[in-house]
Amino acid sequence: MTLIQLWRFITIMLASFSLSLSMAHLLELPRRIQFDQQLWVKVTVFENVYRYFGSVGAAFEIGSVLAAIVLAFLVRKRGSTFYWTLGGAIF
Repeated sequence: MTLIQLWRFITIMLASFSLSLSMAHLLELPRRIQFDQQLWVKVTVFENVYRYFGSVGAAFEIGSVLAAIVLAFLVRKRGSTFYWTLGGAIF
């Protein structure tokens, strides 16, 4: 496995971990909309159910962006691959 293949795998995994946290929130949304104010405060503030979404999720998001930038640098001499990778890092 070359460095570029390994870094591509790392980038894809970090991005998928980051997106999985967002998808979890999206799938919970219909049920959470039905919560009354007291239940919502109890679940999110007092029981701190989402405590790791901020710390671990932020590490995944920042890591995936940085990994995509490094991957764009690694493939900079590969023509259209570079432009697709750069576009993915920017978006």
